[in-house]
Amino acid sequence: MKLDEIKVGDWVTQYDSGYWQVVDVLPQYATYDYKDVNLKHKKGDLIGHLALLKKGFTSTKKFKMDFASCNIVWCKKVDKETTDFINSFFHDNLEEKKQFETAIYKERPTIMSIWLELERNEQVEEITKLLRKLPEKFNDSKWNKFLDKNKLRKMLIDNLSYARNKELVSVIYLKLFPWEFNKKNDSFLYFEPEIMLVDNIKKKNTTTEKNIKKPKDSIDELYEKVLKDDNPYLLKDIDYPEGYPVFKYFVNPLRTKSVIKSNVLCECCGKSKEYSYVAGMESEDIEIDVKNLCLDCIASGDAAKKFNGVFTPYSSIANRTADKNITEEIMYRTPSFATWQEKEWLSHCKTPCTYIGQVYIGDLLKIGIYKQVRTELSKTFYYQNMPMTVAEIDDMLINMVEDSSLEGHLFKCTQCGRYKLHIDLD
Repeated sequence: MKLDEIKVGDWVTQYDSGYWQVVDVLPQYATYDYKDVNLKHKKGDLIGHLALLKKGFTSTKKFKMDFASCNIVWCKKVDKETTDFINSFFHDNLEEKKQFETAIYKERPTIMSIWLELERNEQVEEITKLLRKLPEKFNDSKWNKFLDKNKLRKMLIDNLSYARNKELVSVIYLKLFPWEFNKKNDSFLYFEPEIMLVDNIKKKNTTTEKNIKKPKDSIDELYEKVLKDDNPYLLKDIDYPEGYPVFKYFVNPLRTKSVIKSNVLCECCGKSKEYSYVAGMESEDIEIDVKNLCLDCIASGDAAKKFNGVFTPYSSIANRTADKNITEEIMYRTPSFATWQEKEWLSHCKTPCTYIGQVYIGDLLKIGIYKQVRTELSKTFYYQNMPMTVAEIDDMLINMVEDSSLEGHLFKCTQCGRYKLHIDLD
């Protein structure tokens, strides 16, 4: 939807299900400098427009309130039938109408992190008192003066890898809204600063699960093991049978725990198929108890329509600014994969990747991408609010074996072919 096609007061749908009223339309500015092969922007660049939304109804037209914001391109005006329903509902239900109209929009702010090296624990309380003296809202100029006046600038940490060798590290959180940017002074407006101590950075134990089965083999020894057919750490490939639907963004659903061999009836079409999808669906307004779906009903979109749900929530797709058709393909017509924690469908080259499947450390070594994946994780994977070193990534990935409480989910970029790994912990 284009900017001039949406106005305040319109009822729309968006990527989160339900019916929403537009409260405001505001510019969205980049909150930090960003650069990769396909995308580059500087802090303060206009990168789109946000629609501030107040929810009135679920997708099944039950009254339910909520607040959200999204890029305006994802908004679509409701049809006349839905508009008539909304007007009729509020005409007949004055209490709900008053509740909706008087509700004040609540937006979650963006958080900016600023890292400091401390000399003693007491400095956290001292800096907390200093932060309370800042104005209710302040810009970059006032923040820089605050740092200089209180001699905090010399404590700033620009390189987080440097912080790993320090005994005491703290982080200051500054809140901001992505539309509150003043081009005249080139600054956002910050508020509610808060400092927290990150304990035991230098001495912390990076093994997060004590019950992980850790093999005795070193990384080098694993290189030799993966060349053997009986390697216990290698996830065996499974042939994908002919006649089953091909998913562009999910190479082989049989490589995951999401699909099992079963002749039970599909809960969508009622037919018996050899394989069943058992990873379930998600919906925001009803609890979906779907245990068995055939892959045909997923690929056609019939299952998503019948049960009013998604297989992968929009919030789990890393690049939510990608082509809407691609995002909807993953949400409504592509199987998902089971995870312990919240899943993330990785992206690269400005578009969602293809899901390869669950992998063990042996797979990464055999494919020849272990070092690439390890290096990338060392830049993006955090533990206790700190990026992990390459050595710590090694200690973690060596646990990615059979019957472990650490799982790896491998993705491949549809544009450049680069592999990316999503880590999941029990």
